[in-house]
Amino acid sequence: MFDMHSFFVIILLLLCIAMFLVSRPTKMGILLVAGICIYEYHLNLGSGAMKDFGKCITILPLCFFVSEFNSFIHLIKKRSYSILNIFLLVGSLYVFYNILISPNMGTGIKYILISIVCRYLLPFFAFISIRKKMDVYKIYRITFCGVILMTFFGIINFISKHSVYVDWLLESESVLDYLSGAGSRFEYQERFRVHGTFSNPFDYGYACISILLFYWYGYVNKNVTYYQMIIVAGCTIFGIVSCNCRTVLLCSIIILLFFAIFSFKSSQYLKYIFALFCCLFVGVNFVPYLSEKMFLLTTMFDTDSQGVSGSSINLRMIQITSVFRYIDGKELTGCGLGYFSRNLGFAKGTMVDNSLGGLEGSYLQTLLETGIIGTIFYFGIIGLMLAWAWKKRKCQRVSSVFLFSLFSLFLLYGLLTGELRSAYITFLLSGIAIYDILIGCNRERLKLERYKKEQE
Repeated sequence: MFDMHSFFVIILLLLCIAMFLVSRPTKMGILLVAGICIYEYHLNLGSGAMKDFGKCITILPLCFFVSEFNSFIHLIKKRSYSILNIFLLVGSLYVFYNILISPNMGTGIKYILISIVCRYLLPFFAFISIRKKMDVYKIYRITFCGVILMTFFGIINFISKHSVYVDWLLESESVLDYLSGAGSRFEYQERFRVHGTFSNPFDYGYACISILLFYWYGYVNKNVTYYQMIIVAGCTIFGIVSCNCRTVLLCSIIILLFFAIFSFKSSQYLKYIFALFCCLFVGVNFVPYLSEKMFLLTTMFDTDSQGVSGSSINLRMIQITSVFRYIDGKELTGCGLGYFSRNLGFAKGTMVDNSLGGLEGSYLQTLLETGIIGTIFYFGIIGLMLAWAWKKRKCQRVSSVFLFSLFSLFLLYGLLTGELRSAYITFLLSGIAIYDILIGCNRERLKLERYKKEQE
């Protein structure tokens, strides 16, 4: 009998075949749409080493990599794209370090392949895909379809209080135990949260912020039409508000304000800020739903979680204390990769130590599993991209600020909640910004050299 799992198997197989047939910009668009629409889908490849290869966001990047293998090798050899090579080198060192400190990792060949190709090579995908301005248009058009689909199922989730789409994605028997019943997990909670095409509302909210930032950047660069921008803004703001997550609300306000202030001249960004504050004032005072959301945001800074379900400052302090208790005597290297999921039972939904909760903060899980050295690696990679983006803002202001905003969002979100599924879309979109920065700065350098020759 035909079911939704079979339907998604066919869709995934068609997308894999398309990776060897369609144009490069279309491949990039497919990867972005997959990241916001079918991220949760798993092929049932059994247990053991093959299990992780059944993930949608593992299979598609691997197909892209295989189909463009020669292009990747050629790109890596280019010294002019050194920031990408440094990013890949530091990321690879971090991967090999994790294998050395993790006793249950085995040879780690699977982990190396998936981590490098599906994480640290993602920024390279944009360089493979983009050759002219029309390629960027195509990526935005394809992603636009994904945003509409994501929002459509988000609205259905909001109305029905149940995400039937997530249930369809997770029909496979290979999903983790803690994901079972994800479509209705938030139906009866104190705070109903829309999660659209994701099993977790935090991921839905993060995807909405990233896409909104991406399209605003595209609109400024005249890669997106006014009407596309308005529609995407409406779709993503709906997701940011309806996911009902304090972390997402706070991140969206900080990052969007930062992008507005540093991307434009004072006369322009003041206009955006004034419009934003007018909308907030009207919404908070005259729209009860938005008023509730602003009150919810303020509870993030409560010392306890009384009255509002979720994390609190006291809970985070308990988690920090528990992490240091577990790594006592092995502060430098931690307990090994996968310790939180496997040894402490998070993957099975049966936590051995409830004081750890969900480990709300990427720094906590990184410290627990990889120790101080691994934490330096992890945040060093993010710091590298932030420093490089800030340095390049003089020659490519908007692109540099977009890249800085994107990694700042990734960092802030990770510190407040955890990385979750934010890395894929962050690293994929960062490649477009890095491409624009390098090409733009090179163009400016050539203009300057030409001008100096004319003056001689």
